[in-house]
Amino acid sequence: MRGPALLVSALVVALVNFSAAGADASDGPPEKRELLANHETLAVFDGVNYRLCRGRTALCPERCGDSGEFANFRIKKYLKYEKPGQYGDPQQTTFLAQVSDYHRRPKGDPRILETVKTLKPGDHVLLSWRHDYVTRAGASFPERPIVKLEKIDDARAEELMTTSAPAAERPQAKSFVYKKTKQADLELVVHYPPGWKETDQRPAIVFFFGGGWSGGTIEQFTPQATHLANRGMVAARADYRVKSRHGVTPKECVEDAKSAVRWIRQNAAELGVDPDRIVAGGGSAGGHLAACTALTPGLDATGEIAQVSSKPNALALFNPVLRFSGIPRLMQRIGDDETLGKAISPTLHLTKDSPPTLILFGTADPLAVMGDEFMERSKELGHRAELFTAEGQNHGFFNRSPWLEKTTQRLDEFLVSLGYLAPNPEGK
Repeated sequence: MRGPALLVSALVVALVNFSAAGADASDGPPEKRELLANHETLAVFDGVNYRLCRGRTALCPERCGDSGEFANFRIKKYLKYEKPGQYGDPQQTTFLAQVSDYHRRPKGDPRILETVKTLKPGDHVLLSWRHDYVTRAGASFPERPIVKLEKIDDARAEELMTTSAPAAERPQAKSFVYKKTKQADLELVVHYPPGWKETDQRPAIVFFFGGGWSGGTIEQFTPQATHLANRGMVAARADYRVKSRHGVTPKECVEDAKSAVRWIRQNAAELGVDPDRIVAGGGSAGGHLAACTALTPGLDATGEIAQVSSKPNALALFNPVLRFSGIPRLMQRIGDDETLGKAISPTLHLTKDSPPTLILFGTADPLAVMGDEFMERSKELGHRAELFTAEGQNHGFFNRSPWLEKTTQRLDEFLVSLGYLAPNPEGK
């Protein structure tokens, strides 16, 4: 077993290389497009507004392609919904279509743009779009192109509305504001399972996105949340404050993550959730936040109900940061505050009774040494922790196929072992 000094030394070396490592570029065909879900809806046009991106990259907001004008549609009824892909989006309550770039230059399918120009707020439309999973030049990402946008009159809309829809077509996701801060209201998107009732006592999971405590998007864990909702859990994705959008440090990120877990437990009765079966998960910086909700002492937001615990009952950590203390590159993010650095170093606070934990790392990830340190400490204490490794994979490997599917399946198995899910006869 390596001593503490050797472990910290290895961690420092890892972090020196981490910023240049990036995501693993994989070989493959120039483009592969998989249909995950098909949405055909009756919707209402709510106008066009200008939105800035979430600040995920150095190109943001001007050159990333995600800032500009968006047409807003409110979904009134699903006319058809298909989900041939395991990780397809659930049914939605709203849809945004980008119609211009950062400089307000037209962007998108010209036919769709022309139709949008003819619409007035309150107009009814037939709106259809696809949820595709695209792999291009080694990168994988979702796309949601509109395939139909047609204005209809009120009489036709009324006719469509009066046709009864089966319960399975009701929207399966809902957004809540779980916390108000001086910088922003923070959103939590909840995915409900089929047959959900408010009186249920279902296990829940909340995911925190990655992005170096500086950027990132709440959309990141949509595939995993959708899968677990379809398996019977209440699955949530939480926004939190980040440096690029809100001018905060990792300290405030940890505070928000704790607030999200506390909000779910405090509202368990309305969410149909068992307050004693809540899992916190996340990737990279988001994995760090999930770990901190369970292991970091203090850093709870003022004004919240302290009697409601912000500590989850289990952890699912995708290539997480597990230590700040002793890592100069990370300590710089918090002004070299050693007290805070130790507080937000989850491994330092691990005990025998800490929540059971699943950690997932690629073996080529510079942060994998943090997983090794956590596992060694867990073994010393007699704490339950499991490590999944992906041979030769780098940071962020779990975001792309086939590791998206493999890591989701491993998470599923972990939750089955806790009794949070029933065994999956399909093995998916």
